[in-house]
Amino acid sequence: MQINSLFSIIPPLRGVRVFQFSNSLEFSKELSKEAVKREFDLEIACTKEEALKELEKLKNDFVTVRYVPLDKKRYNLHSHLFDTLFINIPYEEIKDIEEEFFRKIYRMMKNAGVIVYPIKSSYKEEKRELLERLNYVAINDIDFDLNISVLTARKMHGWAKI
Repeated sequence: MQINSLFSIIPPLRGVRVFQFSNSLEFSKELSKEAVKREFDLEIACTKEEALKELEKLKNDFVTVRYVPLDKKRYNLHSHLFDTLFINIPYEEIKDIEEEFFRKIYRMMKNAGVIVYPIKSSYKEEKRELLERLNYVAINDIDFDLNISVLTARKMHGWAKI
């Protein structure tokens, strides 16, 4: 499976907003190319200051990049709601604040918005249970390779108190 195949999760509509947590240039570069090609708004949140300089090279009319520390009270700067959120930061970075992290991003999503979360296959069931407890629905996994699975989940239509 190619990394670009995950882009089919992004709705093929005008005015789509996509958010990405990333410290990696590789996936962000491909996603930013897709944003330009399909003309959707992409906001990349870099969680490590040392990676920010590299990611800022991706800025253009469709892509914004900013630094967002994980301990920040809110990740969403402009109160925009997003259709798709890609979480491309290692699990080890969020493991201590994982539940709080997923509660914060739940508030950033449009109703029926989707998160895309690559994880080690061995964590798949544990993360599925966490997402269910936090009111995410339609939780599916895509086996990317032998060690990596991608969890996708949707925000339930606004009835959770987060």
